[in-house]
Parts: sequence; C-alpha cells; structure tokens
Amino acid sequence: MRLSDGAFKSQEDGSGLAHFHRLREPAAIPLRIKRDRPVQDWRQVQQRCREALTESRRNWLVNDLMVSPEALDAIGVGWHHEYRVYTFPERFPDGTIIGIATRKPDGRKAFLKGGNRGLIIPPALNLAEPVVVVEGPSDVAACLTIGVGVVGRPSNTGGAAMLAELLRDGGEVFILAENDEPGITGAKAIAARLAEIWGRPVPWVLPPHGAKDIRAWLVEHDAHTTEELREVLL
Repeated sequence: MRLSDGAFKSQEDGSGLAHFHRLREPAAIPLRIKRDRPVQDWRQVQQRCREALTESRRNWLVNDLMVSPEALDAIGVGWHHEYRVYTFPERFPDGTIIGIATRKPDGRKAFLKGGNRGLIIPPALNLAEPVVVVEGPSDVAACLTIGVGVVGRPSNTGGAAMLAELLRDGGEVFILAENDEPGITGAKAIAARLAEIWGRPVPWVLPPHGAKDIRAWLVEHDAHTTEELREVLL
C-alpha cells in the first residue's frame, strides 16, 4: 500500500483493508501528482459496490451521518459485500478512480488494499463558485446536503498537488480544518502549499462554534443554506 503524501501510517491485517492512523506532524507535501495508473480496475470495483448498495443500507448511512441520500449518491457511496463496509471512490483531478476508501458501520475507516489516495470530487462541482476543501467523504456529503461547493481531501495533509491542479483556475478556495491538532496543522500546511503553487493567498478556517468538523456543526445547528455557512466561515 503506497501513500503519496505520508499523511497516515498504515497497518494491514490480512483482511484486504489497510487501516490508517493520523500523524500529528505532516510529512513534506509534494508538488507533483504521482500518475502511476493502478493495475486494479477501480471503476469496475466501484460499479460492483454501487450495485451492492441496497436502499436500506443507504438509508441507514443517511441517518447515521445526518446527510441527504442525494449527497451520498453524488459522491458514489457503495457497499463492499465481502468486507461489510461502505465504500467511497477517490479520484485523480480528471475524475479517474484510483482507490476506494471504506467506512464500517461503527465508524472505523480504512482503504481497499492496492489503491492510491485521491480526492472526493462531486460530479456537479462548479469551479466558478467558492469551494470549501474538507477532510473525508462524510464532510463532503454534509456540505453537499446544504448545497455548498466542496471537494474532499483524503487526509489532514493529503491531496495538495491534486487540489492545486483541480482548483487552480477556479474561484475562491477555503481549506476547512478539523478542530484538533492534526487537523489544524494539516489545513495550514495544505493552504500554504496551495498558496506557494498558485502565487496567491489561500485561507484556512475552523468549523464554527468549536465544532469538531463541519458535519458535526451542521447536525448541531441545523444549517440549511450556503449563505449561512459562508457567513459563519468567512
């Protein structure tokens, strides 16, 4: 299992899943995307996982995460029947699926062995509008639930080079940190690296009112509009 950004330490237990632990200190964030094409056809894996996701399983995750079913569909949520986990595809900036992240019903996260980390990119992303960059698929789904332009990075320090390529010609970009030490350190590092690449300031922000992440804030405060989110973030 190879991680391009060194944001996690992995442990493989023979299950076919690699389990990850966040590192407190970010590794050096690369300026280039590693474009090795995976041997595995992740598009086919994703298709099988989508077909295996029943309406009842999707509804369970909707209720667990407190997001809309449309938001989960937009990021391509699926179900891996063998491993009994929810799946979320990660992509190159051009949309190619290069790996699949997983989430167990109890919330534990991992990654299907053999893939590479990428971005969570909603298909209807409008780069002319402001984009919030969050950490992980559940926060992407939370922002989509209220209509906020959003892209997900794979970890606290992951995906900088891909974000630079995907968002370089778009509008405003805000890096949203998770409200803990690794989250803040990673968001600062991502913002600094994008500013270096683009030659313009890139702000990083915390979730409002001390919330752990944007999904927790949305659940607690029942925010429903893009304007409300922008008001508390900016």
